Amino acid sequence: MRAGRSLERFRGRPALVNRGPDVPGPLAMQVKPMATPKKAKRPKAPKKLRTKDPPEKASVQTRVGLSALVGQKASQSPIWQTVTAVSDSGTKLVNAGTALDSADKAATKADADALAAHTVRDAAQVEWDGAYAVYSSNVRQNAPTPADVAALALTVMVLTSHALAMPLGVDVKFDANLSQVDIHVKPAPGLKHVEIEISATPTDPNSWKRVKGNGLKRKVTGLAAGTWWVRACSVRAEDESDYTTPVAVVVK
Repeated sequence: MRAGRSLERFRGRPALVNRGPDVPGPLAMQVKPMATPKKAKRPKAPKKLRTKDPPEKASVQTRVGLSALVGQKASQSPIWQTVTAVSDSGTKLVNAGTALDSADKAATKADADALAAHTVRDAAQVEWDGAYAVYSSNVRQNAPTPADVAALALTVMVLTSHALAMPLGVDVKFDANLSQVDIHVKPAPGLKHVEIEISATPTDPNSWKRVKGNGLKRKVTGLAAGTWWVRACSVRAEDESDYTTPVAVVVK
Protein backbone atom coordinates (compact mmCIF):
# COMPACT_ATOMS: atom_id res chain seq x y z
CA MET A 1 0.00 0.00 0.00
CA ARG A 2 2.73 2.40 0.84
CA ALA A 3 4.47 1.73 -2.47
CA GLY A 4 1.20 2.23 -4.36
CA ARG A 5 0.54 5.50 -2.61
CA SER A 6 4.07 6.67 -3.37
CA LEU A 7 3.57 5.97 -7.07
CA GLU A 8 0.24 7.74 -7.08
CA ARG A 9 1.86 10.90 -5.86
CA PHE A 10 3.99 11.10 -9.04
CA ARG A 11 1.29 10.09 -11.57
CA GLY A 12 0.46 12.79 -14.08
CA ARG A 13 3.69 14.73 -13.43
CA PRO A 14 6.46 15.15 -15.97
CA ALA A 15 9.47 12.99 -15.38
CA LEU A 16 12.62 14.67 -14.12
CA VAL A 17 15.50 13.49 -16.19
CA ASN A 18 19.10 14.51 -15.78
CA ARG A 19 20.07 15.19 -19.35
CA GLY A 20 23.66 16.16 -18.76
CA PRO A 21 25.47 19.49 -18.77
CA ASP A 22 24.93 20.19 -22.50
CA VAL A 23 21.19 19.49 -22.70
CA PRO A 24 18.77 22.04 -21.20
CA GLY A 25 16.46 20.68 -18.60
CA PRO A 26 15.30 21.09 -15.00
CA LEU A 27 18.41 19.36 -13.57
CA ALA A 28 20.89 20.51 -16.16
CA MET A 29 24.22 21.55 -14.55
CA GLN A 30 25.04 25.21 -14.65
CA VAL A 31 28.07 25.99 -16.76
CA LYS A 32 30.23 28.99 -15.79
CA PRO A 33 30.63 31.54 -18.57
CA MET A 34 34.10 31.71 -20.07
CA ALA A 35 36.34 34.41 -18.59
CA THR A 36 36.96 37.47 -20.72
CA PRO A 37 40.55 37.41 -21.94
CA LYS A 38 42.75 40.07 -20.33
CA LYS A 39 43.97 42.93 -22.44
CA ALA A 40 47.58 42.78 -23.34
CA LYS A 41 49.71 45.31 -21.39
CA ARG A 42 51.23 48.09 -23.35
CA PRO A 43 55.00 48.02 -23.38
CA LYS A 44 56.51 50.66 -21.07
CA ALA A 45 58.44 53.45 -22.67
CA PRO A 46 62.13 53.33 -21.83
CA LYS A 47 63.11 55.60 -18.94
CA LYS A 48 65.02 58.74 -19.77
CA LEU A 49 68.52 58.90 -18.40
CA ARG A 50 68.95 61.53 -15.70
CA THR A 51 72.22 63.06 -14.62
CA LYS A 52 72.79 63.07 -10.86
CA ASP A 53 72.94 66.51 -9.25
CA PRO A 54 74.24 66.72 -5.66
CA PRO A 55 77.78 65.22 -5.77
CA GLU A 56 79.10 68.02 -7.97
CA LYS A 57 77.48 70.63 -5.67
CA ALA A 58 79.03 69.33 -2.44
CA SER A 59 81.49 72.23 -2.19
CA VAL A 60 83.16 75.05 -4.08
CA GLN A 61 86.00 72.71 -5.00
CA THR A 62 83.66 70.08 -6.50
CA ARG A 63 81.95 72.76 -8.57
CA VAL A 64 85.24 74.11 -9.88
CA GLY A 65 86.46 70.57 -10.55
CA LEU A 66 83.37 69.71 -12.59
CA SER A 67 83.71 72.85 -14.71
CA ALA A 68 87.33 71.94 -15.47
CA LEU A 69 86.31 68.37 -16.34
CA VAL A 70 83.57 69.61 -18.67
CA GLY A 71 86.09 71.80 -20.44
CA GLN A 72 88.58 68.98 -20.85
CA LYS A 73 86.39 65.94 -21.50
CA ALA A 74 82.87 66.88 -22.52
CA SER A 75 83.98 69.01 -25.46
CA GLN A 76 85.24 65.82 -27.13
CA SER A 77 81.77 64.27 -27.13
CA PRO A 78 79.87 64.00 -30.47
CA ILE A 79 76.77 65.31 -28.70
CA TRP A 80 78.67 68.42 -27.63
CA GLN A 81 79.88 68.93 -31.16
CA THR A 82 76.46 68.49 -32.77
CA VAL A 83 73.96 69.89 -30.24
CA THR A 84 74.33 73.64 -29.86
CA ALA A 85 72.29 73.83 -26.64
CA VAL A 86 74.65 71.39 -24.94
CA SER A 87 77.86 73.10 -26.07
CA ASP A 88 76.58 76.63 -25.27
CA SER A 89 75.41 75.73 -21.76
CA GLY A 90 78.56 73.71 -21.17
CA THR A 91 80.75 76.64 -22.16
CA LYS A 92 78.87 78.85 -19.68
CA LEU A 93 79.44 76.24 -16.98
CA VAL A 94 83.17 76.20 -17.72
CA ASN A 95 83.36 80.01 -17.52
CA ALA A 96 81.31 80.04 -14.30
CA GLY A 97 83.75 77.56 -12.78
CA THR A 98 86.71 79.77 -13.67
CA ALA A 99 85.02 82.81 -12.06
CA LEU A 100 84.09 80.81 -8.95
CA ASP A 101 87.67 79.57 -8.57
CA SER A 102 89.04 83.12 -8.70
CA ALA A 103 86.44 84.39 -6.21
CA ASP A 104 87.17 81.50 -3.82
CA LYS A 105 90.91 82.17 -3.87
CA ALA A 106 90.30 85.87 -3.17
CA ALA A 107 87.97 85.06 -0.29
CA THR A 108 90.43 82.57 1.20
CA LYS A 109 93.19 85.18 1.10
CA ALA A 110 90.91 87.83 2.62
CA ASP A 111 89.99 85.46 5.46
CA ALA A 112 93.65 84.80 6.19
CA ASP A 113 94.43 88.53 6.12
CA ALA A 114 91.47 89.28 8.41
CA LEU A 115 92.56 86.61 10.89
CA ALA A 116 96.04 88.06 11.00
CA ALA A 117 94.65 91.58 11.41
CA HIS A 118 92.39 90.49 14.28
CA THR A 119 95.34 88.82 16.00
CA VAL A 120 97.37 92.03 15.78
CA ARG A 121 94.37 94.08 17.00
CA ASP A 122 93.76 91.81 20.01
CA ALA A 123 97.41 92.00 21.03
CA ALA A 124 97.33 95.81 20.75
CA GLN A 125 94.19 95.93 22.93
CA VAL A 126 95.90 93.91 25.67
CA GLU A 127 98.85 96.28 25.50
CA TRP A 128 96.53 99.32 25.77
CA ASP A 129 94.78 97.88 28.82
CA GLY A 130 98.13 97.46 30.54
CA ALA A 131 99.19 101.03 29.75
CA TYR A 132 95.82 102.35 31.00
CA ALA A 133 96.14 100.45 34.28
CA VAL A 134 99.54 102.03 34.95
CA TYR A 135 98.39 105.55 33.97
CA SER A 136 95.14 105.45 35.99
CA SER A 137 97.02 104.15 39.02
CA ASN A 138 99.47 107.06 38.84
CA VAL A 139 96.61 109.57 38.43
CA ARG A 140 94.77 108.07 41.42
CA GLN A 141 97.85 108.48 43.59
CA ASN A 142 98.72 112.02 42.51
CA ALA A 143 95.35 113.72 41.75
CA PRO A 144 93.70 114.68 45.07
CA THR A 145 90.42 116.07 43.70
CA PRO A 146 87.87 115.05 41.03
CA ALA A 147 88.79 118.21 39.13
CA ASP A 148 92.43 117.08 38.98
CA VAL A 149 91.34 113.68 37.66
CA ALA A 150 89.16 115.30 34.99
CA ALA A 151 92.05 117.59 34.00
CA LEU A 152 94.11 114.47 33.30
CA ALA A 153 91.35 113.23 30.90
CA LEU A 154 90.02 110.45 33.14
CA THR A 155 86.45 109.94 34.29
CA VAL A 156 85.75 110.18 37.99
CA MET A 157 83.92 107.07 39.15
CA VAL A 158 81.34 107.84 41.85
CA LEU A 159 80.01 104.98 43.94
CA THR A 160 76.24 105.10 44.30
CA SER A 161 74.06 103.25 46.78
CA HIS A 162 70.45 102.40 46.05
CA ALA A 163 67.89 102.87 48.80
CA LEU A 164 66.13 99.72 49.95
CA ALA A 165 62.67 99.53 48.37
CA MET A 166 59.77 99.77 50.80
CA PRO A 167 56.90 97.22 50.72
CA LEU A 168 54.28 97.49 47.99
CA GLY A 169 51.41 97.67 50.45
CA VAL A 170 49.83 96.48 53.71
CA ASP A 171 46.52 94.61 54.08
CA VAL A 172 44.92 94.77 57.56
CA LYS A 173 41.63 93.34 58.88
CA PHE A 174 40.08 92.65 62.27
CA ASP A 175 38.97 89.07 63.03
CA ALA A 176 36.06 89.46 65.48
CA ASN A 177 35.85 85.71 66.18
CA LEU A 178 39.47 85.53 67.34
CA SER A 179 39.68 89.13 68.55
CA GLN A 180 42.87 89.70 66.61
CA VAL A 181 44.22 91.92 63.86
CA ASP A 182 45.54 90.06 60.81
CA ILE A 183 48.36 91.87 58.97
CA HIS A 184 49.70 90.87 55.54
CA VAL A 185 52.54 92.87 53.98
CA LYS A 186 53.11 92.78 50.20
CA PRO A 187 56.92 92.88 49.87
CA ALA A 188 59.03 94.64 47.25
CA PRO A 189 60.43 92.28 44.57
CA GLY A 190 63.27 90.16 45.93
CA LEU A 191 62.66 91.08 49.59
CA LYS A 192 61.07 88.77 52.16
CA HIS A 193 61.66 90.41 55.54
CA VAL A 194 59.75 93.39 56.90
CA GLU A 195 59.33 95.30 60.13
CA ILE A 196 55.78 96.19 61.21
CA GLU A 197 54.73 98.91 63.61
CA ILE A 198 51.32 99.69 65.08
CA SER A 199 49.94 102.82 66.78
CA ALA A 200 46.67 104.26 68.06
CA THR A 201 47.92 107.85 67.60
CA PRO A 202 49.93 107.88 64.33
CA THR A 203 50.72 111.62 64.57
CA ASP A 204 52.89 110.95 67.63
CA PRO A 205 56.26 109.51 66.46
CA ASN A 206 56.88 107.97 69.86
CA SER A 207 53.59 106.04 69.83
CA TRP A 208 54.62 103.51 67.21
CA LYS A 209 55.30 100.09 68.66
CA ARG A 210 57.17 97.35 66.83
CA VAL A 211 55.34 94.06 66.24
CA LYS A 212 57.53 91.06 67.10
CA GLY A 213 59.09 89.15 64.17
CA ASN A 214 60.07 89.97 60.57
CA GLY A 215 57.70 87.80 58.52
CA LEU A 216 55.20 89.05 55.96
CA LYS A 217 52.17 87.88 57.99
CA ARG A 218 51.48 88.72 61.64
CA LYS A 219 48.62 88.32 64.08
CA VAL A 220 48.23 90.94 66.81
CA THR A 221 46.02 90.33 69.85
CA GLY A 222 45.20 92.23 73.03
CA LEU A 223 44.48 95.58 71.39
CA ALA A 224 41.97 97.92 72.98
CA ALA A 225 38.84 98.82 71.06
CA GLY A 226 39.24 101.73 68.69
CA THR A 227 41.09 102.67 65.51
CA TRP A 228 44.63 101.41 65.10
CA TRP A 229 47.16 102.26 62.39
CA VAL A 230 49.67 99.86 60.82
CA ARG A 231 52.78 100.54 58.74
CA ALA A 232 55.71 98.46 57.49
CA CYS A 233 59.22 98.80 56.07
CA SER A 234 61.64 96.45 54.29
CA VAL A 235 64.65 95.26 56.29
CA ARG A 236 67.90 93.58 55.29
CA ALA A 237 70.92 93.09 57.54
CA GLU A 238 71.51 96.56 59.04
CA ASP A 239 69.49 98.43 56.40
CA GLU A 240 65.82 99.35 56.30
CA SER A 241 63.56 101.20 53.84
CA ASP A 242 61.10 104.02 54.39
CA TYR A 243 57.79 103.11 56.02
CA THR A 244 54.62 102.64 54.03
CA THR A 245 51.66 104.97 54.44
CA PRO A 246 49.81 103.91 57.62
CA VAL A 247 46.65 101.80 57.13
CA ALA A 248 43.74 102.00 59.58
CA VAL A 249 41.83 99.11 61.15
CA VAL A 250 38.93 99.28 63.61
CA VAL A 251 39.15 96.95 66.62
CA LYS A 252 35.81 96.15 68.30
